[in-house]
Amino acid sequence: LGETLSQEPIPWFDRCPATSLKGLRSARQMVSTGKYLHAYVVLLFPLGALVASDGCCEAALEGLEEDTQDLNVQLLQLHYPRLQRIRPLQINPASIPQAIVPSRGESVMGLMDANSTRNVEVPLQEQFNLLLAKAFASLSQAAFCGAEEFLRTWTCEACQAAGFIMVPTTHRLIRVAELGEQDSTFVFASRLKWLESVPKKAQVWPKPKLKEPLANTGQDCWSQCGSIGGYCAWCGIGNACCRQSFTRDPAECAAAVHFTTSSYHECVATMQTKPAVAIAILQSGEDCWLVCGKAGGYCDWCGSGNACCRQGYNSDPAECRGVKNFTSSSHHECVAARSDVPPPTADEFGCALSIRGSKTFTNALHDAFFWSDEFPYESCPGCQVYDGFWRVWTGVRSKVERVLLDNGCIPGTPQGTILLTGHSLGAAVATIAMYTLQARGYSVGLSYNFESPRVGNAAFAASFDSSFHRKVPLYRITRIKDPTVHVPPFPLYRHVGAEVYFPSQGIVSDSVVCYSSEDSRCAGRYTLLETLLHGNDHCPSELVRAGQGDGQGLCQCAA
Repeated sequence: LGETLSQEPIPWFDRCPATSLKGLRSARQMVSTGKYLHAYVVLLFPLGALVASDGCCEAALEGLEEDTQDLNVQLLQLHYPRLQRIRPLQINPASIPQAIVPSRGESVMGLMDANSTRNVEVPLQEQFNLLLAKAFASLSQAAFCGAEEFLRTWTCEACQAAGFIMVPTTHRLIRVAELGEQDSTFVFASRLKWLESVPKKAQVWPKPKLKEPLANTGQDCWSQCGSIGGYCAWCGIGNACCRQSFTRDPAECAAAVHFTTSSYHECVATMQTKPAVAIAILQSGEDCWLVCGKAGGYCDWCGSGNACCRQGYNSDPAECRGVKNFTSSSHHECVAARSDVPPPTADEFGCALSIRGSKTFTNALHDAFFWSDEFPYESCPGCQVYDGFWRVWTGVRSKVERVLLDNGCIPGTPQGTILLTGHSLGAAVATIAMYTLQARGYSVGLSYNFESPRVGNAAFAASFDSSFHRKVPLYRITRIKDPTVHVPPFPLYRHVGAEVYFPSQGIVSDSVVCYSSEDSRCAGRYTLLETLLHGNDHCPSELVRAGQGDGQGLCQCAA
């Protein structure tokens, strides 16, 4: 905890009873002697006990939350002691083009042009754009605020500088509890609009694909569509994979037509472009707070498209604010959702999603779930993704997708473009979300994320890079010696997309653009072992201004 577990002091370490921290002291001793895996096991249980215990003083709990970001990096590192015994990847320097680094007086755009010419031809609209990078960084900062009410009216100045704005009346705060911890997952969503001053030829993201004729009629679509019902590009953009009368399918299946069987999920046509109607309310009148993730809003337990809301509870999201059919004001209950979000206009082109990075103890635990899950798409054979990141996305996916529909961002419509961003854990989850939403039929636009760990294996990386039908699927922003971008280890896991590396504190002019995912000219110039003691490079950013509250850079709430 702090700079290193074995050397740096822990400010709150001695503020709790000795019995509460006995395991922590043992863990520190193990770290100092190199018993990393044992230290990890000993460390998790007492820390979990500290969070749950009322006997530990408040100051220690506050200190624990402040150190969670460092714990995130440390836990990931502790899983890989064998890396010390692995020989570094041998690379012939003569086979790698030298990075073209401009002098301090040159612009980052000049660097981008030089690198893109040297490495790969990249269309103008896909080339690295510093203004866009700052806009995405600001959006990522907003997610770190969590469910703060001021976000409902927040304006993104960096977005305006990049040529687009967010529609304030469509700001959505999506909250989910994980492992019993309230608001451990948070997603900020909003509809997007081009500024009138931006000509169409200068718009970075092309128009989304519009609704297509039904494809693969009558065929079993379950494995092709990610083992989940709902919108699916394999069935044709704007159509869905549904099973007749299957109550666990999402709301768009309630109005689907052209069913041929009730035995399995099949490709069917959706008959409306407005958000789908909800099915019958399930668990009517029952307290839904715990089951629905200790947060109001859309909840599948209440029936697809319905919500868990409480009468007069001002912290509930937009889908609860027009509800009329309450039976009680004493608790959250399942109701038919009714939001007050206005319909999109012609100059609104899609939605943005910003996923918060590691902030809570539960986030750190998810970062530590280092085993792999099979990625459930038939189009991605042999693909595996990091379990903790996959769990976070699947835990919030249905609520996010319903909010997108409610905001008017629907596959096959002019508002079908989706942009995603996040920092650290949020960046990893956003990467998985990009793939799955593209498979839903959305047009996932070129996005920027920040300090992302590796997400999946080589098969996943290859499938991801080819899924968006463009030269650059994603820009990953990395900096200096941040250790997070080096875990999980290569070659078991592999980065996706292109990388923009900032090698110097506070300077953008010497940035390096790498169009291959594992490039020794960018963050790959250092090994994991060389970065272990540089966790302080994780949160600062050359792309955002100072925010508000505790933290710094991308680990701080947007101003």
